[in-house]
Amino acid sequence: MMANTCIVQCWKGWWRINSLNNEIRRNYKVLSKHRAIASVPNNVKFITSLTGQWARGQASRLHAHYRGLATRPPQYILGIETSCDDTGAAVVSDTGEVLGESHFNQHNIHLRYGGIIPVVAKDLHKKKIEEVVTTAMAQAGMSFGDLDAIATTVKPGMPMSLSVGTNYGKSLALSTGKPFIPIHHMEAHALTVRMVEKGARRLKLRNIPECATMSGGQAIEHLAVRGDPHAFEFPTPMWKYRDCTFSFSGLKNAVKRITENLEEQYEIEGGSVLPCVEDICASYQYAITKHLVRQTHKAMLFVDVRDLLPKENRILVVSGGVACNQYIRAALQKLCSHTGYQLFCPPPKLCTDNGIMIAWNGMERWKAQTGVLYNKQEIEDVTFEARCAIGEDLTEDVRNLGITVKKWVKF
Repeated sequence: MMANTCIVQCWKGWWRINSLNNEIRRNYKVLSKHRAIASVPNNVKFITSLTGQWARGQASRLHAHYRGLATRPPQYILGIETSCDDTGAAVVSDTGEVLGESHFNQHNIHLRYGGIIPVVAKDLHKKKIEEVVTTAMAQAGMSFGDLDAIATTVKPGMPMSLSVGTNYGKSLALSTGKPFIPIHHMEAHALTVRMVEKGARRLKLRNIPECATMSGGQAIEHLAVRGDPHAFEFPTPMWKYRDCTFSFSGLKNAVKRITENLEEQYEIEGGSVLPCVEDICASYQYAITKHLVRQTHKAMLFVDVRDLLPKENRILVVSGGVACNQYIRAALQKLCSHTGYQLFCPPPKLCTDNGIMIAWNGMERWKAQTGVLYNKQEIEDVTFEARCAIGEDLTEDVRNLGITVKKWVKF
């Protein structure tokens, strides 16, 4: 046996680690996942070199660590999501394993109305939430007594939708005696990697057969592939403001004006679609992407000036529905390559609203014991919030610095 070597043996196999300094961190998930380990003496064997002072000291401490780890019970969190038009639930373990998941999407129902109708969304959540949660628990093969806590999205989102999940999650926590973890929807999206509807409606893209079952954002991306992104000029949002704020209201008004003018020019009536719709989609998508890239670029420069992130670990996380757009992803990847950042995006399935991201956010908070509510009155006092900031607002600081970008990234 070589010096400075430790081998960990358990029923699932062997792990060989040269240098114990990061061994505990590196193998925590691996060993904790194998809960069949009954006891360290019988199932986990440490063979260490007796040469070198580190072996006698660190090996002893490591043995003690894994003695506790091997006998520690697994931890499970149920996550519930109803912030918009997706009813989702999932059970995850402390190792990041998805044990059970269920999801009901209202997309096809709301297509009839050209957008999400809050009261319809609320009624559908109320009808489906019990079934969705029950299915997720059944897939996990668990009862509520097996859970460590229940996490639920309480902010931000559509008030009527949020009310259903918030009230259900609170009631479930109180009736089962489990801790309750209120979740910020955007925080959950951002942490998932660690484990443009209105313009489309005005363009009547749903009347195009190939786009009939697509969301607005999907239809725009699909048609934009065959269009010219420079055919129509859209305004650049927020160009007068030296901050990193995103705003798309100007772009939505612009696409409405352009569409109305062209419909008058081509004498389009009723449900007919403009012959240049692909060019409009491509130009609209380009304008949105340019805004996202430029504001993100300014934010990265601000991070540089304030030295907020270590240069060796600069990461941009892009999540949520828009992260499914491959054109936007590619543009942000070019920006990250230019600025020395890594771009992380969850798989498409986890970009849209889902119970998995809520359960995992709940697990991270459970492990850190941050925002976990045990007291009955504290749980009862939790209310949903339609609008809610996340983190510290640095807008004024960005404006005061007057950050300018000398050369924009081309995509």
